Amino acid sequence: MVGMAALRGHVRARERSLRWLIAAGAALGSVDNAGSTPLIAAAAAGQAASVSLLASAGADADATRADGRVFNFRGGGAAGSTCLS
Repeated sequence: MVGMAALRGHVRARERSLRWLIAAGAALGSVDNAGSTPLIAAAAAGQAASVSLLASAGADADATRADGRVFNFRGGGAAGSTCLS
């Protein structure tokens, strides 16, 4: 649910949905069928506002996708990673 909210809809509607889910205690570390957490899914889709909201809410910035792909949310970049900071 959180992953879909991080990806779908207009920016303001997406942020409103994410804020509501976060406030309701949604699991930020849940994993979808592709092995992605909501933070990874938002990063892969280029949804910077969603990434920011999820990171501020405590989503794991060190998460790795099930296929081993690493997303670097802290900067610096690395092979096979996506840097959004």
